[in-house]
Amino acid sequence: MYCRNCGKEVNEKAEICVHCGVRPLAERNFCQECGVETKPNQELCIKCGVRLKTLMAVTETGITLKTDFSGLSHYYQDEFKKIYESDESYRGKWNWAAFFLGAIWALTKGVWLAPVICIVASIFTYGIVAVIYWFIFGARGNYMYYCTYVKNKQLPI
Repeated sequence: MYCRNCGKEVNEKAEICVHCGVRPLAERNFCQECGVETKPNQELCIKCGVRLKTLMAVTETGITLKTDFSGLSHYYQDEFKKIYESDESYRGKWNWAAFFLGAIWALTKGVWLAPVICIVASIFTYGIVAVIYWFIFGARGNYMYYCTYVKNKQLPI
């Protein structure tokens, strides 16, 4: 594997390039497979034909996605990778921590819209909505967290 910043060969599992001190997939100057120089907007390597990897991905609609999951626990790395690689057809598995901790779990993950709705609606329904949201957080918690982390987008449900 080659560093996308400096083009020097790096260990496949390296988090930081020992030659330039940058994450190997952080930039867009070289192909990670063969080390040939690339253009910043290039998606495929002209020499070897591989899809160029980066820590950020841009969708057809111009939305920038954060695709570096290395700062997360292994559980979320695996879940986010599955969600990303399935083009979001996979929405994550049941999350027991999100179910039991509900709004507290969501707020610690940066998911704020759903807990606000849960808390406000619970005031008017004597807590019934809170119970419903426990199940929502359990079933959709991983996807809500994914949307917040990767797309910087809050989901109400």
